[in-house]
Amino acid sequence: MSTSKVPETKIAEKSKALDRVSFDDVVVTKEDVRNYLCPEATDKEVFMAMGIMASYKLNPFKREVHLIKYKGSPAEVIVGYESYLKRAERSGNLKGWKCGLSEDKKQAWVKIWRSDWTEPFEWTVELSEFDKKRATWNQIPTFMAKKVAIAQGFRLAFPDELGGMPY
Repeated sequence: MSTSKVPETKIAEKSKALDRVSFDDVVVTKEDVRNYLCPEATDKEVFMAMGIMASYKLNPFKREVHLIKYKGSPAEVIVGYESYLKRAERSGNLKGWKCGLSEDKKQAWVKIWRSDWTEPFEWTVELSEFDKKRATWNQIPTFMAKKVAIAQGFRLAFPDELGGMPY
């Protein structure tokens, strides 16, 4: 049984191609990511972030994407929740949306109306699955909870525009 492996030269070529990503009149380089966005990121983490930025055309200087690294953990690529809203709106099918928290504050929900659907899409998340007790969740838990519901709900309601995008 043989295993298919990408030759090292192919990986090196891909890495070289991701040395810079262009957005309209802005260019983001690996050095920009390392110097201004996430100084602690490893080469592999910067490569992955650059790949996601290029694939989804996410500009970190518009705060559409963030590369965050906590002590002792791998860097995380996080898409700004406003990117989901903007792309859903650009589809021409977003008719409206609202979100909130359950009375016991253990769940967040989003309700999305699409112009091409007869019923609204509803999505609920259990906050215990997402709250990692980090500083941001401790400081602004309601906002963070709603962001999770928005990100998941919009990805599911607009799979052609947002499917596969990290959150």
